Amino acid sequence: RKDIFDKSIIDVLQEVKDNVPHHSYQHTQKIMKNLENLDIQITDHKPIGSGSLAQVYKAKYNGKKAIVKIFHPNIEKKIEADIAVIQFLLKFFSFTTLVKNINKSTELEPFLNAIRKQTDFFQEAENTRRIDKNFSNIDKVIVPKIYYVSKDILVQEYCEGIVFEDFISKYPEYHK
Repeated sequence: RKDIFDKSIIDVLQEVKDNVPHHSYQHTQKIMKNLENLDIQITDHKPIGSGSLAQVYKAKYNGKKAIVKIFHPNIEKKIEADIAVIQFLLKFFSFTTLVKNINKSTELEPFLNAIRKQTDFFQEAENTRRIDKNFSNIDKVIVPKIYYVSKDILVQEYCEGIVFEDFISKYPEYHK
């Protein structure tokens, strides 16, 4: 949130975001074991991505190229701990120029609730469908189809692509 944090803090957070450790493949196998009745196979045990909440593997779903996204272990507890740290840091830094004035009820709480929603694959699937509908008239935007969703796993169509921030830089005509 560039409207809340100074660039120096954003740079540190970006570095942390880009260097997230992977969870074990044993955790992934444990989650996948609950889906033995579905035709989902992870095709490479090495994740193609790992974020602060989940990691992603190349897979096959009913014979189609797909990705499988699995939350890191105990992610909801970790999110609540992170939120507590954010609240503490905002109070601590509120006496400096690093954090701009924040209205707790109109700015902070919606932001923290948005963070909590990140641990809901059903919400993510719904958001993906909404994005697909909203961007259906832009030929450069391809939104992966949702194949399967549960509390612990999201299976989507595999699409080659670029990160959203890179898209905005490459195609400024779509950013207004």
